[in-house]
Amino acid sequence: MTKLRHGDKNVEVPYLSDRNETGRIAATLADMKTSIIEREAAEERAQAHSMQLVVSSFGEGLSALAHHDLTRRLDHELPAGYRQLQFDFNGAMDQLSEALAEIDHRSVDVAANASQISSASDEMAGRTERQAAALEETAAAMEQITATVGKSAEMARQAHTSAEAAKNNAESGSDVVKKAIDAIGDIENRRTKYPKSSA
Repeated sequence: MTKLRHGDKNVEVPYLSDRNETGRIAATLADMKTSIIEREAAEERAQAHSMQLVVSSFGEGLSALAHHDLTRRLDHELPAGYRQLQFDFNGAMDQLSEALAEIDHRSVDVAANASQISSASDEMAGRTERQAAALEETAAAMEQITATVGKSAEMARQAHTSAEAAKNNAESGSDVVKKAIDAIGDIENRRTKYPKSSA
């Protein structure tokens, strides 16, 4: 009885063949030994089953995570010693799902912004090309204007020279006319002073 109480399942129970009180006590001890062995075996089987359930549950959860499945949760009722770990695992999966969903949402925004930036860059490039073409046209027009101004200045100089010449010619002509008028006046005076005799 002492050995059984201390967990010795290999103890040999004596007097099992007796037909008296000793035999009945021995039979009771043998039944106790059998019950202890069966109970421990059942506990071992239950513990093994619980451990298998824990391993398979976490294995399935980690396998789903490895295959990018963030919807898997540990839904089996695990032994009490593993329930906190089960709760932490499911909570971590929830947070990871939320974080990736936020990243996905922000990546859509980033893609949209990148598209807008690309469109704006293309538009700016087109505007820059148009402005460059306009500047080239303006430069060409300025060259033409400069050439025209140069020609106009030359023509103005020539006109000024022509005007000066015309002025000088006019002044010379005026002197000639004056002299002619004076000469005619002298002739008239002479005719008046010295009239011709009649024939």
